[in-house]
Amino acid sequence: MELQQQLLSEQLMRNNARFRLLAEVGRTFASAATDYHELLDKVAFAGSELIGDGCIVTLMDDDGQLSTKTSSHRDLKLDSIYKNQVKNLKISAQEGKNVSAQVVRSGKSVFGDVKPEEVAAKTDEALKALVLLWNVHSFVVVPIHARHNIIGTITLVRSAPGRSYAEEDVSLLQDVATRAGLAIETADLYRRLEERVKERTHELELLNKELETFSYSVAHDLRAPIRSIDGYSQILKQEAGAKLDSDEIQYLNKISASAKKMNSLIEDMLMLSQVARSELIRQKIDLSELVDEISDQLQDNSPMRTVSTVIQPGVVCFGDFKLLEIALTNLLSNAWKFTRHTVDAKIEFGSFEKDANTIYFIKDNGAGFDQAHVENIFAAFERLHSASEFEGTGVGLSIVQRIILRHQGKIWAEGQVNQGAAFYFTLK
Repeated sequence: MELQQQLLSEQLMRNNARFRLLAEVGRTFASAATDYHELLDKVAFAGSELIGDGCIVTLMDDDGQLSTKTSSHRDLKLDSIYKNQVKNLKISAQEGKNVSAQVVRSGKSVFGDVKPEEVAAKTDEALKALVLLWNVHSFVVVPIHARHNIIGTITLVRSAPGRSYAEEDVSLLQDVATRAGLAIETADLYRRLEERVKERTHELELLNKELETFSYSVAHDLRAPIRSIDGYSQILKQEAGAKLDSDEIQYLNKISASAKKMNSLIEDMLMLSQVARSELIRQKIDLSELVDEISDQLQDNSPMRTVSTVIQPGVVCFGDFKLLEIALTNLLSNAWKFTRHTVDAKIEFGSFEKDANTIYFIKDNGAGFDQAHVENIFAAFERLHSASEFEGTGVGLSIVQRIILRHQGKIWAEGQVNQGAAFYFTLK
């Protein structure tokens, strides 16, 4: 009875030690969960320190080769040999003669006592010299599983006779390998994702350079001839005006107006592309003060108009000053434009809190729009009013939306025909 209790107590102590070791291994692997190479090094180090003298981790490559990814050994001299000569050695998983290849093919662990020269004789030619240096007297090789697939092996060796591996060691190492498999798969997915992100980033950088080249071409190659068309039409009207009838002068005026419109459209297109690429520099901005300055400029540009502007004081935010100046200029210019035919025109700017968000708004009592078409209002070149009624290129609100999105915010609009429009936006 006492012997049974002693055996049970010893078994319990071994189980507790096993659980503590596996918990420590789990924490160790978790600490390098997203660093693929660091994780592999920790797997090898844990194997050599906790169960064996030396540890080698091999993984399946995409081409079906077993590649030695990392290693560790208690003996610093052997550790240096392992790291310098074993790393990235490749053996065919289907045809290789070494034990790791056999374990991958069978899915079963292999362990036992050997003599160094016998191990060398049975291994692949590329590894024979190294195996003799390792001085292997006892070994165990277990498969690494990940989602029911074998992705590699963990090999442990002991470099002195009389220290054989037992079934309990193999079971413990298999538990370690199972945890390693999950961690390795996660880290590998993260590594592949990072590589894909780098590739995409590089592709985007190339695309941005192409867009910059295109923008320069648009600015230089298209705007110059358009200015020439406008200029020559003006010269022709001045020098031959007395010889032209009213229809011919009207044709020249239309040519000039079309050239100016085309130039404005190109400028808006360039602005739209620049907004998407410009660097965001955040700072504290007094939006009330900025709106007041823009409103004064609009009033100076239209001295014959009287527009009542109501600006809530003390409205501030954190954002890119230049971009938000462009956005507010477009919104306020729209409000001025669409209140042109409104008696007692009024524009209002302010903010309010809702659901822990600050919502900014610009409202007017002008021409408004049909709410049924609100989905099209921020699309480039979409117009809810005819060009003959209100001028514009149809790009301004698209620029505003792009700026708000750059600030990780949202923008939306509400309106009724002949009863005004309201634009709301948030910033982060």
